[in-house]
Formats: sequence, C-alpha cells, structure tokens
Amino acid sequence: MRIRKIFIIFFLFLLGCTSAKPVYKFEEKNFSLAIAPFHLPSGSWEMLAGYYPVDKNIDSKVLNTLNSNLESLLVQKKVNFISFKLVSPCLELIKSKKTLSMFEFWVQVGKCVPCDYLLVPYIYKYKERVGGEYGVEEPASVEFDLFLLNIKEKKIAYRYHFDERQLSLSENLLNLKKFITRKGKWIKAEELAREGMELGLEEMGL
Repeated sequence: MRIRKIFIIFFLFLLGCTSAKPVYKFEEKNFSLAIAPFHLPSGSWEMLAGYYPVDKNIDSKVLNTLNSNLESLLVQKKVNFISFKLVSPCLELIKSKKTLSMFEFWVQVGKCVPCDYLLVPYIYKYKERVGGEYGVEEPASVEFDLFLLNIKEKKIAYRYHFDERQLSLSENLLNLKKFITRKGKWIKAEELAREGMELGLEEMGL
C-alpha cells in the first residue's frame, strides 16, 4: 500500500514536470517588440476580450512592480524589446482620440512607438496572501491577460490568460511540482504573478 502511494506521487510529479512549450510562432525572424505598461481597466469598454470583474483597489505601486518584473523576465530571456517607459508617451498622445475602440487604441499606440508587435498586459485581480510562508488565512491570487498584438495586420496574435489562487498540496496533488519549486511555502502575490508571466512568455515563444 505504501509503495502504491509512492508510485502515485511519483507519477503525479512526472505529470507536473512538463514544461510550457511555445504555442505561438512568430512569422518573422527579425521583429520589433514593445511592452505596454500593465493596464487596469476601469470598465467593460476597456476590455480587449471577454468581461472580468476587476479589482479596482490595485494601486500604482503594484502596477509598477508588475511592469518591472515583466521586463526583468524579458531581459533574463535575452529578448530585445522597447520598454514600457518609452511606450507611455504614446499612450498619452493616443488618449486624446476618444472615438477609438480599445483595440484600435492599442493598434495606434503600436504604430506610434513604432513596433511590429505590442505586448499589452491587463491586470484584473491581485490579492495578497493573508498570513506567512508556512500558514495562511487566505492564499495569494492573481488574474491577468497578456495580449500580443500584431500591429501591421491589426490582430491579436496571441492571448495568454492566467488565473490562479494558490492551493495546498492536499487540495490538488497535480500541484506537486509547484509545491516542490515553492519549497512548500505560501508565496506572495508578486511571486505568483511572476510565475504566470514566465509561463505566458514561454507560450508566446519569447
């Protein structure tokens, strides 16, 4: 019986060991990529896809942290990109054109930069854990989208959606790999978001 349990745990670990593989393949070998700052939509009219209840209490410090972490991951992956700091002036410029749809707004931002692809991150939920590393009243939970826009073709080339509330190992044995990677700790929302961003970039082939 004990051997059977060990075998099951080992099998679940192997299932969890599958790493994310690129789902999207860029058509060009040489392309320019710009990163927009994380966007917190103020209503459904600002959504690029679907509708999600938005946590409007996410403050600017969190957005700054998300922006920094996304770009640091791209630097680690040795991806050439145009920083959100250089994209921000275009955001302010295009905002004056109030008749644009949200999709056309981002396309115009991409043309303003200019770039071949614009990565637009949307944040919907960012709940910090309540408690410590080894015991929580409420675990961290994060929800966001990464939209990869093809500016020339005016289309969403790829969308990566992340929505996770950290679970204990007993709640979901398929999380064994994550449990080991996290060293059995309850992680902060920032760490959870970073994990999600890394998975998203891998799926995009970045």
